[in-house]
Amino acid sequence: MYDKADRTGLHLYARTGRGTDHSGDVDWRSFLPEPVPYSCNPEFYPDGKDILALYTRAEESGLFSALENGGYQFHITAPLPLPAYRVYDFIEDGVFQKQALEQCHDALCQAEQKLLTCPTIERTYLLSLNAGGPCRTEARIDRIRKDLFLSSPRIQQAVQAELEKRDLLRQSIDSLNAIKEDCAQYEDDLIMFADLLLYGILSCTDATGKPLYYAGSGISVCPTICGISYAYITQNGTNRRYVLSQKGRLDMKYADRYPIYQAFLTYRALSLESQPRNGMEEALRTRKIPLVRKGDNVIGCMLGRQWDETSLAALRQELSDSTLEERCDLLRFHSGLVACIQDFRAKFRPEDWTDFSSVSPKFCQPKTWLLHDGTRYLYLYEGLDPRQGWDPEAGEWVPIAAGMYLWEPIQCCWHVLTDDKGYLSFSPFA
Repeated sequence: MYDKADRTGLHLYARTGRGTDHSGDVDWRSFLPEPVPYSCNPEFYPDGKDILALYTRAEESGLFSALENGGYQFHITAPLPLPAYRVYDFIEDGVFQKQALEQCHDALCQAEQKLLTCPTIERTYLLSLNAGGPCRTEARIDRIRKDLFLSSPRIQQAVQAELEKRDLLRQSIDSLNAIKEDCAQYEDDLIMFADLLLYGILSCTDATGKPLYYAGSGISVCPTICGISYAYITQNGTNRRYVLSQKGRLDMKYADRYPIYQAFLTYRALSLESQPRNGMEEALRTRKIPLVRKGDNVIGCMLGRQWDETSLAALRQELSDSTLEERCDLLRFHSGLVACIQDFRAKFRPEDWTDFSSVSPKFCQPKTWLLHDGTRYLYLYEGLDPRQGWDPEAGEWVPIAAGMYLWEPIQCCWHVLTDDKGYLSFSPFA
């Protein structure tokens, strides 16, 4: 019956459709190995070249070990837990945990070394061959080994799985190396960006383009930076301004709520060879050649009062409903910014850090408030530090404190300044 059948792939003992077992409807070529060796007729093995490539890779990787009769054995190792690491796995409360990354990296490297040298064996496959006698040659042994491998689908699957296990382990190690490198680059970029900001290479402005780091919100003093940019001259002498953050820009997601963070994202996205970035960093290098001088503290002091441990705690609360990625990114940046400001502050004596005498009120914005401390009148300028008032008679800046009086011109009355969670609260236009 088998010999007379006109279909291929029938088994010799199939009923060829008789009865109810349907054995004659199965193409047994997909279940049983080809009896003809690959070396005799490669055409019987459509995937022969791919399987041989798998054999070669396994051999080069040391998965096979030779037997005395010319055969070989192959070991299946124990499963390995291989998590897919991301940078967010190593950020805790806004701080990148370098030690945790190093521990994971060391553990994976040890696992790889163990897998290559003394792995835990779960199962062993043996493929033996009788290659004795005068015809035994290395070429013949190699040919028979490959023929056996090509006719052993289960071993092919096991070898593929073992190689993939090694690949995944190496990919996990490489991913940790990439995270480590990106962390180092991130820290370098953040330090550079903070210096660009603190030394005034980048301009922070209000909606009219005037310098601004603090502004009156109506009931309290809080920062409302609208734009951050860098002004430079092109090689052909044209004046240009590169915008890093601009309130209202649809392509700048964080410009309205977190303008400094948006500026940092834009800065990092710049090519290292681009004119704006090269120009910024060259201007900073030139600016940092001399030691810090009088007035270098102004921007850092104002930003330091905006971003400190208290504001970071408020930010954590504000981001409680955000995604893990967004929460980690924003906390990581602002925690790093606070650290950079503190490092910058260490360059100054304590009394110099809060000294604003180098800032003349003629450079301030025109909007002012009139204050009185019981003995003298002071002017509070919206564009500068809200905790410093200008004494025109003494020609000096005076710290503003709760208990002073603020003149409200519409109602023609004085309001007492109060401390509202670190901010001086008042309502000049209520």
